[in-house]
Amino acid sequence: MTFIEFLGALQGTWPVEQLRGANHLVIEITEVVHVLGLVGLLTAVLLLSLRLLGVVLPALPSATVARAASPLLWGGLAAAMVTGTLLFLSGPVRYYANAAFGPKMVLLALALVAQAVLYRRVVRAPEPGPAVARSGAALLLALWFGVGLCGRAIGYI
Repeated sequence: MTFIEFLGALQGTWPVEQLRGANHLVIEITEVVHVLGLVGLLTAVLLLSLRLLGVVLPALPSATVARAASPLLWGGLAAAMVTGTLLFLSGPVRYYANAAFGPKMVLLALALVAQAVLYRRVVRAPEPGPAVARSGAALLLALWFGVGLCGRAIGYI
């Protein structure tokens, strides 16, 4: 069985058919929560990245900013992941065939790894070195905003 055949079989299961056949408001509310989760995540990433770049809150240690932004970061990530999974399940074959979906998933995997590594490094150290701070901040911004842009492109490709 190929992966596309597996997705076709998944698409034909009872829970997925129920999701697809649900009132249109269910999917629209799921999309809104997905975007709100992404906005929360990106807000936290932007705040921490700007702090690491020295643009905002220079008097506060990076670890303090990271801990303060943590609920928004992880809550936004959880909301985006759960709702993203539901949205994918509403049409797995359609999403898999979309040209923007593959790059989004690659960027998402890279962003999750980079986020976990940089977050751990920032929270544990009183102040990361300038090279780590700047390159990590730039990398996180590029990856997470890339995830958002590819996600937005899914609707247009």
